[in-house]
Amino acid sequence: KETIEENNNIIEINNFAYLTCDTPLYDEELNEIDYIDKYQKVSIIKENNNITYVAYYRGVNNIEFGYIPVDSYEILPSLFVEVDISDQILNMYIDKEVLLTTDTVTGKTSTPTREGYFGISYKEYDTYLRGSDYCSHVDYWMPFDGGIGLHDADWRDTFGGDIYINSGSHGCVNLPYKVAATVFANV
Repeated sequence: KETIEENNNIIEINNFAYLTCDTPLYDEELNEIDYIDKYQKVSIIKENNNITYVAYYRGVNNIEFGYIPVDSYEILPSLFVEVDISDQILNMYIDKEVLLTTDTVTGKTSTPTREGYFGISYKEYDTYLRGSDYCSHVDYWMPFDGGIGLHDADWRDTFGGDIYINSGSHGCVNLPYKVAATVFANV
């Protein structure tokens, strides 16, 4: 099982979930100590009747622990893909384990990738993506938000960093070719 460290103790993660609304985080005495944004992924450590003990990442190396109401989240499936827009990273999880991590390029400032949790609508191999100012061939197309999807982007030499700010996509999640093939084979 996936584990996390808290106060020099290793504890098991029982599940991953995402918040369905902006949610307060409470300490053991149920005093509000923080606030977690909608769509944030949390690690479920222990579930009780009305409250759940969780961990979540606030930044790359800062893990916060606390309690949230049980009606504020939904459990993620055993296979899911997470796109971290602020860090331009994609992670694919299977059975609470990270199967792959890669740099990505998401939507530019004028056409940002929408935040949320989405299912893959369908998959298509060897197709063209068309817009008013582009027509691009991709081998691996996986739409998740209308005309926005995950796909290979062989026209890019590099991924990650701040590329997305000025040279990002029209909202899609651009992936290296081999990564797109792996994601396509698993979702």
